[in-house]
Amino acid sequence: MPRRLRLSGSRNRGAARYAPRGLGKAVGGIGSGLATMAARLAQPAPAPAPTYSGGGGSGGGGGTGGAYDYSTDATYQAYVRALDLDEAQRRAETTQRRAYINADRDRMLGETALAGTQQREDIGGAFEDRGLYLSGGRLRDQARSSANQLMREGRLRSDAAQGLSSLDAELARAIARIQLQRQAAQYGVFQ
Repeated sequence: MPRRLRLSGSRNRGAARYAPRGLGKAVGGIGSGLATMAARLAQPAPAPAPTYSGGGGSGGGGGTGGAYDYSTDATYQAYVRALDLDEAQRRAETTQRRAYINADRDRMLGETALAGTQQREDIGGAFEDRGLYLSGGRLRDQARSSANQLMREGRLRSDAAQGLSSLDAELARAIARIQLQRQAAQYGVFQ
């Protein structure tokens, strides 16, 4: 059920408009541009003036005629600018998140390499203290430590690559949605 909204101002005293519930919440974040746009879309499109293609015939000059040209509409231009801004913000955010993931990966790889080196030195020192430095046990334990370090590094790289691909997929979906909204706006359907 639509609710009554009273408009303020001296010219509109006593006038009432109807709007669906929740319209203020949907429009409030973007501004009055969407409200103006919605009001324009609620009205029937103006009938285009009959024009004829200028082929040299006896019909008068002119353009091609057709649907309303939204490219000159200020509301359409504001909507497209908002879409462009949204796309630019999403790209900047993705770039920032990619840099964070890469920096975190590099930091963790450095820590893992340092811990692996320390662990191999500890293994060598423990075997030397027992007088078994040249034994096969030390070589086996150090090789196992190196293999574990390589597995940890591989997991870190894999997790980072998965995070980056997830970011790229999220960005691609957002850009595709923005492109669809832009195409819909070209046909006069604002979302």
